[in-house]
Amino acid sequence: MEPEVWWTVQERLNEPKRITNRTGSTARKHLGSGLYLCGICETPVITSSNRYRCPAGHLNRSHSHVEPWVLKIIRARLARPDLADAIPTGDEPRLQAIRAQIGTHQARVKRAQHDYDQEIIEGYDLKRIRDRENTAIAALEAERRSLTATVDLGGVLDAKDPVTAFDNADLMIKRRVIDFFCTVRLYPHPRGRKTFDPETVRSRRRRPRPDDHTKEPMMAYPTLALHLLISAPGDVPTADMAVIRRTISQWNLNLGRVVGLTVLPVSWTEHAVPEFGERPQAILNDQIVEEADFAVALFYDRLGTQTGEADSGTAEEIRVLVDAGKSVAVLANSSPRSPLSGPALDERKRLDSYLNELRQTALVFEYAHDGDLVGHLNNFLSRATAQFQQSVEASKSAEPEGPDPSEGVWPRAEVRESVRTDSKGRVKTQRHWSLVLHNMSKGPATDVDFEFEDLSEDAYFGVHREDGPLGTIPPGGEARFPLLLAMGSPDAVECVVSWTDVAGNKRQTQATVRT
Repeated sequence: MEPEVWWTVQERLNEPKRITNRTGSTARKHLGSGLYLCGICETPVITSSNRYRCPAGHLNRSHSHVEPWVLKIIRARLARPDLADAIPTGDEPRLQAIRAQIGTHQARVKRAQHDYDQEIIEGYDLKRIRDRENTAIAALEAERRSLTATVDLGGVLDAKDPVTAFDNADLMIKRRVIDFFCTVRLYPHPRGRKTFDPETVRSRRRRPRPDDHTKEPMMAYPTLALHLLISAPGDVPTADMAVIRRTISQWNLNLGRVVGLTVLPVSWTEHAVPEFGERPQAILNDQIVEEADFAVALFYDRLGTQTGEADSGTAEEIRVLVDAGKSVAVLANSSPRSPLSGPALDERKRLDSYLNELRQTALVFEYAHDGDLVGHLNNFLSRATAQFQQSVEASKSAEPEGPDPSEGVWPRAEVRESVRTDSKGRVKTQRHWSLVLHNMSKGPATDVDFEFEDLSEDAYFGVHREDGPLGTIPPGGEARFPLLLAMGSPDAVECVVSWTDVAGNKRQTQATVRT
């Protein structure tokens, strides 16, 4: 759920007209309920008798231990002189382009509905058009939200004294400010320790300071990499190629995390390697073209050099990908330029002839400026990735012929590096290892436990964990445990995970954990 949608729901729940209880209040009474996360299973904590509790039973922490530390962190951030840098701003030209593109897609839906009412198209065609345009609209809306995602913080950031404004704000505003700056994770308190341990309440800031030289890694998230082939004759302006790469980078940042996909641009100028044995274009096909998941082809005034099997290298790459059933966007630069003559005019006629032939079986779009190119590419990326996701979901829903060998609770070692520069300018790198148990089964895994096999007594390879079973890991969820290593620790250990599946069957998963 998007943050602004979540906050809107909370505001609706707090409307006075919805109050039906005897106390007359529907407002939240606890600062971190549903906001703080369990550091073990990443599940939002709930509140019970002034204590934060993980629904899976991983922790049970007193408010009096957690709240002062969280408030101290937020007050320190609000007191910094660079607070104004944390206020996000939108990209207004891109927002205008997005609004125009959304209007175009909505108009197509209305036109399809009109054609259906006039019995020009069938119901199947109407559904197909609706699904296609609504997918594109959803992607554009997600990008728009990412550019304008500024929740109502009650004027705290703009106040003359932000710390005082925060202290005087109501509970909901305080929760929004905390969520704006950081993600708070709670961990079990060490047994037998009476004093508060700051390591058990950790916050990761969402917006790093611009002058901070400490480079913290971004929060990891699962993603699937797709190769996008960029195909173009040599006369396509380098500025157009730069726009393509910049747009892909912005799409990955704004939408890639949302849809779980990352687009990697591929081109022969950067990724091909010298090789003998076949036609040059055949070598390129084998190295990068056939491995691409989809492609964008750009044209300016030249079609390109014939390859022996096609009118040009770009034309052959388009044919190879289309024959393989992969999506290809063909875009032609229509910006004003000087009249052509001689061989250049002849080459332009070759290109026009090829594009006219291509238009009989494909949509070829033109772009007169960078805005058009960005819009066409964003639409193509959104549609192509949506189609890819649909094919993946369809394959997931297919009934397997036998037991899925990948199903289970799989262990792995994961490392995160923190790089910082000390006062003397020296670079310091710290590594933090974790044992991660990933539930890849279709249902919750209960009674989860693990042990290391064939580990010698003098080997220093341990995990910081509580005694007894670890509880339940939801489908697709993970449980993390600090991994204790030292010089001489083995670099590979067999880990056996025992668990109970949704049908009540006792299961085991074994894998090599490498560090």
